[in-house]
Amino acid sequence: TFVRETGTLTETHQLAFILQDAVPGLYTLIIDNAPAEYAKVSYTLNNEPVVTDVTAQCSDIDMTDDIIVTCDGARAGNAVTLAWRAADSDNPEATVSVGYAPLAEDGVTLDLTGLRTLADELPLGAGSYGWDLSEAPTGRYKLVVTVEDEENPPVEVAADLVIDVLDQRPPLTPDLFDGENT
Repeated sequence: TFVRETGTLTETHQLAFILQDAVPGLYTLIIDNAPAEYAKVSYTLNNEPVVTDVTAQCSDIDMTDDIIVTCDGARAGNAVTLAWRAADSDNPEATVSVGYAPLAEDGVTLDLTGLRTLADELPLGAGSYGWDLSEAPTGRYKLVVTVEDEENPPVEVAADLVIDVLDQRPPLTPDLFDGENT
């Protein structure tokens, strides 16, 4: 597609070429009868990555009284599975990471500044990740899928499922702990 804007001979002539839906690559523009002086301005557009079909599902096995897990208010087991579909139309090297973010005190707002990564450098496409909640700290969370292509801001999409973890285990005694009575 090209757009041409012209004026009288004393005015500047502009000609713009727009390549839509072009595959990544190197393109050459040949100008016949180019004027002695002209300016070339080029822009490279980069589409941002896309994340869709983000779902999370808690297990109903491995329920314990030491770690109490609820998913959307219902008692659940100690594991949750996250699934997604990620794509980047012009950067096949984009990567996916999975993490969890706490909900703010209002119980609705997701605090992405507290996002903790569980796995990174995952490939584009359909993916899934299983999170063992026995290592999660007490809190209220949502799972988040992030896609980064180094050209655009990261795209972050959270699953709808709200996960509550209450760790009731007593603290462990430190290794190599030695004490003496005085």
